[in-house]
Amino acid sequence: MARKKGLGKGLGALIPEDDTLTNLIEEKKDSERVLNVDIEDIDASEGNPRKTFDEEALKDLAESIKLYGIIQPIVLTKNDKRYEIVAGERRYRAAKIAGLTTVPAIIKELDEKSKDMISMVENIQRTDLNPYEEALAYDSIMKDYKLTQAGLSEVIGKSRTYIANMVRLLSLDEMTINELEKGNITSTQARALLTVEDITQRNKYLNMLINKEITVNEVERRASRKRRVINSEQDVFIRDIQDRLSESIGAKVRLNKNNNTWKLNIEFFDEQQIEDFLDRYELDK
Repeated sequence: MARKKGLGKGLGALIPEDDTLTNLIEEKKDSERVLNVDIEDIDASEGNPRKTFDEEALKDLAESIKLYGIIQPIVLTKNDKRYEIVAGERRYRAAKIAGLTTVPAIIKELDEKSKDMISMVENIQRTDLNPYEEALAYDSIMKDYKLTQAGLSEVIGKSRTYIANMVRLLSLDEMTINELEKGNITSTQARALLTVEDITQRNKYLNMLINKEITVNEVERRASRKRRVINSEQDVFIRDIQDRLSESIGAKVRLNKNNNTWKLNIEFFDEQQIEDFLDRYELDK
C-alpha cells in the first residue's frame, strides 16, 4: 500500500488525542460560527514562517476576492480586543488590497504550540514558500516539539532526506540566502554552494550561477578538489557518523581525524540554536 501523504497519524503523538491538530483545523463544528471580523482589528502573526509575499499573486487573489469573496474563512485567536491570524494571512492581505472592511473568520481558543503548529503546517503544505522559509519552518517545528528529522518526516509526509537537505540551507551565508529568497538561485544550487567553504570563492560561484556561467556539478567538482583527500572507506565511515550526529544534535557537524586524534566541530547558525542544544542535553545545569 502506498504511503499516505500529508499530516498522517504521527501528529497524534504531538498533541493530545482530544485536541489534535486535525480537530483544530477541520470543518467548523456546530459550536463554531463564521463571524465577520473588522479587518482593522486583526494582526498578522509574528510566528508565521512565511516572511515574504508575492505582490502580483496577492493582487490576483484580491481580484478574485472582489468577484467571489473569501470562500474559506481565515482562522483567528482573540487577544483582548484584537485578533491574531493563525491561518490565512494571504487571504487577509489580499482582502485589504481588495478594500474589504471585514473578513469571514473562525475564532479558536488555542495554546501557543497549537497556533504555531497550525500556522507552520498550513504554510509548509503550500507550494509558494521560498526554500529558506520552508527550512526555517522545519527547524522551528523540530525545536518546538523536540522532533528529529525522521519524526517530522512522519508528521508532514516528506522524506527524511528531503527535510535534511532543506535544513542544510540554514547554514548558508547571508548573501546566498538573499539570492535564494529572491528566486535567483534554486535550493539545489544553494546546497552546492555549501560545499564551498571559502566565502569569497563561494560568492564568486554564486554570481556565476546567477549568470548561468557554471553548473551545479562544476561547482561541486571544483569544491571537491580543494577538500582534503582521505581514504574512501574512511570517508564513508566519517560521513555516516557526521550525518547521525547532525540529526541527533540538530546542528551541522564536521568530524576530522588526524593520526589517532578525532576532532568534532559543531556549527550553530545562531545563539538560539546553542541554547536549544544546551537545554536538550541539560548542559547548563
